[in-house]
Amino acid sequence: MSKTNCNQPRRVGVFGGTFNPIHLGHQNLMKNALRELELDELLLIPTYIPPHKVADDLATGEDRLAMCRIVAQGEERVTVSDLELRRGGSSYTWVTLKELHRLYPGCRFFLIVGGDMLLTFSQWKRWRDILRRATLCAAPREDDEHDGLVREAGRYALIGNGCVVMDTPVVEMSSTEIRAALKEGESAAHLLHPGVEEYCRSRGLYREE
Repeated sequence: MSKTNCNQPRRVGVFGGTFNPIHLGHQNLMKNALRELELDELLLIPTYIPPHKVADDLATGEDRLAMCRIVAQGEERVTVSDLELRRGGSSYTWVTLKELHRLYPGCRFFLIVGGDMLLTFSQWKRWRDILRRATLCAAPREDDEHDGLVREAGRYALIGNGCVVMDTPVVEMSSTEIRAALKEGESAAHLLHPGVEEYCRSRGLYREE
C-alpha cells in the first residue's frame, strides 16, 4: 500500500476478513458500503492467520489475496491491501487502524463488520481505541436482526466515532457451504465471482488431497 496524502478529509472504508473465499455476499456488502457510507475508497484487507490456527480448508494468504484482487478489478474505488498478511501475527484491528492513519493521514475511517461482530465488539482487544480511530459500521446478516443491532449500536454512540447500522440488503451466504461445494466438485457459480470460481478450480482450492 502506498502512502496517500489527503488534503481534504476523505472517507475510507476498511473491510477485513479471511475471505476464504471472497463471495457474492462480500461483494454485495462492498457495493452497498461504497454507496451508503459515501466512501471515496474502500480497503479490502485479507487477514493473516498464524500457522498454529490454520484449518485444513484455509487457503493460503497468497491465494486469498489473489481472489480479492480478482473481485476488485474494474472497481475503481476498491483497493486490495496486503497490510495484515505482510505484518503477520495476530491481525488486531486496532493495530491495523493505527497503521492506516499513518498511511492515510487526515482521512476518516469506517470499519465495516457483520452484525455478529457487533454483538461481541466489547470483547475485542482495545475496542475503545478502535472507536477512536474509526466509525464502526455493522451490516445485518439476517433479515430480522436490524432493530436489535440498532439497540446494540446505541451502547457505543458516545464513544469515539460511535457506531452505525447499515441498511444493506441481506444476502445470506456461507463460506463454509461454498467450500463444501467446491470440495465435492459442484458448481458455485451462483455464489462466486466467475473469476474467483475459475481461480479456485484452476488452483484446486478446497479439494481433498
